[in-house]
Amino acid sequence: TDAYMLEVGGGVRVYSRLSLFFISGGAGYVYAALEGDDAVEHGLDLNAGAGFAVPVYLFTAEAQALAHQVVVASDDFQYLEATVSLALPF
Repeated sequence: TDAYMLEVGGGVRVYSRLSLFFISGGAGYVYAALEGDDAVEHGLDLNAGAGFAVPVYLFTAEAQALAHQVVVASDDFQYLEATVSLALPF
């Protein structure tokens, strides 16, 4: 069986006026089927991370790394997420 995961969540970022860096954290609801397990799991995802944002003309280039702790009934697991994005501030 292939593994899949759907997460719906939210979080916050705290920016510094003196630096390009920020910290972030969040939580979400997880709906997942783990590899080799036929059961569908429901649980909680907690995440924390850090990144930086650099203004580039009209945009903001961002890079962020998040560490996730997923808590489900049968087997908790962790994973890392890295994101690079180009944002349009408004």
